[in-house]
Amino acid sequence: MKNILFLAAAAMIFAGCATGGSAVNNKKCGGTEVFETCGAEIDKENLIGVYEAKAFCDGCGENSKSTLILNADGTFKIDTVYQKKIAQRELQKGIYEIEGNTLTVTNQYREKLNFEINGDTLRQISNQNSFIKENLAQERIYKKLEAN
Repeated sequence: MKNILFLAAAAMIFAGCATGGSAVNNKKCGGTEVFETCGAEIDKENLIGVYEAKAFCDGCGENSKSTLILNADGTFKIDTVYQKKIAQRELQKGIYEIEGNTLTVTNQYREKLNFEINGDTLRQISNQNSFIKENLAQERIYKKLEAN
């Protein structure tokens, strides 16, 4: 009886895999200037620009913010100002890469930080190599500012 149930479960799993798992998009992921992410296309040129997020930390005021700048030459800058009793500023710069729908920035100390690309927003993905150390860093969502 157990063997029959096992075979039935295995058949269901394999039948589900046989559909190709590509209900979202039949295209291969990857490319040169346009990065396809199995459901949405990410245009590298549209990512270039200035993004802003609220910076959360212990003892920070509401005006604490972080600005992320993505340049066309593959470089970035993150300028974070923490409004505490005495304002504190953190500046990171380096290079960035895009793979699928993930933006990876590598700072001047070779530390990496990942962001999930979702339209005009970049959501910081918590990871062990993060160079942003405050408690709620994983909640940081950068929104693209309109060009002037």
